[in-house]
Amino acid sequence: GKQWSAATKKKLIDLPATEPRDPDHKILAAAAALLHSHGREKAETLAHKILEEAAPLGRGTVGPEPTMSALLNHQAERVVLDTRFQASGWTCEKCATVGSGGTPRSCPLCDGRIHSAELSEEIVCRAASQGVPLYFTQSFPPILKAGGIAAMLKYKTTAQPRPPGNIR
Repeated sequence: GKQWSAATKKKLIDLPATEPRDPDHKILAAAAALLHSHGREKAETLAHKILEEAAPLGRGTVGPEPTMSALLNHQAERVVLDTRFQASGWTCEKCATVGSGGTPRSCPLCDGRIHSAELSEEIVCRAASQGVPLYFTQSFPPILKAGGIAAMLKYKTTAQPRPPGNIR
C-alpha cells in the first residue's frame, strides 16, 4: 500500500462502521453524514430559509415527493435532510426512476422491474452524483413536520405572479 505522511494521516477521517465490502451507497451515506454533522447549524439555517422564504415563492421544495422530483429533474441546488428522515420508496432497474409511497407492479414510465428502496439513500446518492450539497439536521422539528426533507431550487419552478409594488 501507499505510505501516507503524518500530516495526511491526521486529515483522514475514520468512517463509522463501514466495511470495504459494503455497497457504495452505504459507504457514501456514512461519509456524507460524517462530513456534514459539523454543519448542523448551517443545515438548520438553510431549512428555515427554504421553509419560510423559498418554498412559498416556488424556489424550494418541501417533503419527499417534490424534493425527489426536483433531484430527478436536476433542479435541486441544495438539499436538507433530517437524520431521522425515513421513507420507503422504489427504484426502477431499467430507467432509474425513483418514487415514494406504494410500490407499483412495474415502472409507470418504462414498465421496467421495480425494487423497493430506502429513499434517504437514493436521495444521498442522487445528490452526490449531481454534486448537490447535502445538509443534515438532527431531529429538527420544523423540517420533521415538513416531511424530513427540503430543497433549495436552482430557479423558480412555478411562475407565480408577483404582487405589484413588492420589488426588493
